[in-house]
Formats: sequence, C-alpha cells, structure tokens
Amino acid sequence: MCLSSAVVSSSLRQYHFVDQEMNWTEAQRYCREKHTDLVTINDMQEQNDIKQTVNGNTERVWIGLRSTNTWIWSLSDPAFYRANESQYRNWSNKQPQGHGDCVYMEISNGQKDNGMMQSALTQGISSAIMVSSAV
Repeated sequence: MCLSSAVVSSSLRQYHFVDQEMNWTEAQRYCREKHTDLVTINDMQEQNDIKQTVNGNTERVWIGLRSTNTWIWSLSDPAFYRANESQYRNWSNKQPQGHGDCVYMEISNGQKDNGMMQSALTQGISSAIMVSSAV
C-alpha cells in the first residue's frame, strides 16, 4: 500500500489518498479506522483540492456519497459542514445510473469527466480518498 497525504491550504480539512484497491465498504471502514470518513465534496474548490491530492496516481477514487433511497454523504456529523454544504453534487453526464449505490470521482487528466461523480456498485474496486479535520 502506498499512502500519501496532503494538507490543502485553502481548506479546513486534510485529505489523505490511499493507493490501495478496495471496494466502497472496505474503503469506508479503512477511513473510519485511520481518519474520519470517506471524503465529502462541498464545492468546486474542494473538488479541485481532491484532484490535486490524488495528482494522477489513479483514475478513480471512492468518495463518501452513497444511496440507500436518496443520495447522502456518509459523514453525517453536522459540525463538519457549513450551511447547505452537504448538498453539493457534480454528476457526470447521464449519472447517477440506476444500478449503482456508491460513488467514485473520476480522475482522468484531459478527459471530459475529470473530477465528475459516477455511481457504481458497492463491490466495485477503486482507491480511496479520506478526510479529517486539519490540525
């Protein structure tokens, strides 16, 4: 496993990229054990910060968005959000698809879907990006 961390100066959060293939449930469990949770994306600036953290090391990363009947972020602590922050969604064209209940962010430099959210099945395989409060 290759673990790289980055502190993004424009954010109050610290992002950690784990370059290890795992399904969404494994990624969430790992993130909750080591940090806070899978990342939440609250605006375009954070989306760009996350792309910078990954820095071309993978093509897709799990994020903390999933559906149980409606799309919600896995990190539900209201202290972690500012007003209306937990509503941000940046879906790729024709997303979300009906067959996926978890979400990854596409990180493909030069591709039209770079930074966009895509739905996927829970057992799909991707790397993970997680978040914790900045120290």
